Amino acid sequence: MTTALNLFNRFLDDDFFLSSYNKDRSYSFNVDIAEKGDDCIITGDLPGVKKEDLNIELKDNILTISAKKEVSKENVDTYYRTERSYGKYSRSFRLVNGILEKDISASYINGVVRIEIRGGNKSTTKKIEVRGA
Repeated sequence: MTTALNLFNRFLDDDFFLSSYNKDRSYSFNVDIAEKGDDCIITGDLPGVKKEDLNIELKDNILTISAKKEVSKENVDTYYRTERSYGKYSRSFRLVNGILEKDISASYINGVVRIEIRGGNKSTTKKIEVRGA
């Protein structure tokens, strides 16, 4: 029996927001997705990433945010623990049809990327005619 919670979890796992660990060995990062009128706003945390190491692409209605963070280790004899993360990070989001590059703006301030997608919440509903007797 499928519960509403299971359906909701499957929706989130389905990743309208694709995979959290990608085949190219990149890791996910946390995002918030919000709406403001017909616009969609994606805000993501990428602390320690340099702006020049952040890449945002739109291809075939898929918006991909990727970044890399280089390891920054000091010249010491031995590390007893390393908890800071580094490597490649990536998240992808399927957008509604018709979103163009000119509809998207992005900023990156203090380790937070903010992407605004104008018209990102617009969807069209089409009536399907039912035929029969």
